[in-house]
This record gives sequence, structure tokens and C-alpha cells, in this order.
Amino acid sequence: MGDTWVIDIRHYLDENDELIQEPGPAYRLAEHQCAIIAAVTARPRDEMDWETDVRCRRRPRNKRCKGNIVAGFQETDPTTIVWLCPFCDDNGYIRGWQETQWDKRKFS
Repeated sequence: MGDTWVIDIRHYLDENDELIQEPGPAYRLAEHQCAIIAAVTARPRDEMDWETDVRCRRRPRNKRCKGNIVAGFQETDPTTIVWLCPFCDDNGYIRGWQETQWDKRKFS
């Protein structure tokens, strides 16, 4: 069974809105969450296929998970991105992503 991550990406940014340069695990977790943000916000808002090219980062039994992340905007709160690995059930919620460098939405 996977873990549930509740992330506010702003907690991983420095004063210049760049990823903090923390030791390995924290930085890798933040990088993974940013990849999910970019994947979700780069596609059309009405896209029904939530599968991304972002690989799962989990390592059950010390073997890399074979799943790709499925992610989209939370139906009841579109400021929250929800994600899941259908292979290992790792999942989470990402908040605070708006107007970061990983927010790929097009504004007119």
C-alpha cells in the first residue's frame, strides 16, 4: 500500500521561487511533485486522460515501481492537484502550485 502525500509546494521553494537545495530525499520529493504539476497544467483543462509520463518514485521492496502517475485537478477544489500511482497506490495532493515556474497553464 502506498503513502498519501499532502504537499504545499511553496514549502519547498526559496525566496527566489526556486527549489530549495536540501539534502537528497527532500529535494527529490519536491522535484517529483513539480513534475506532476507541470504534467497536469500543461494539458488542456478538459482533457479526460489523466495519465502522465511522470514515473512513480516509490521503491516497494527496494525495486522501482513500474507505474506512471495519474493526476488531475481535484473536482471539488481545482486549486488542488490530486495524483495516484495505479500500480502501488502511492498518492497525494499538491497545493500552492499556482504561478510557480511549473504552472504551465496559458493565460490570455
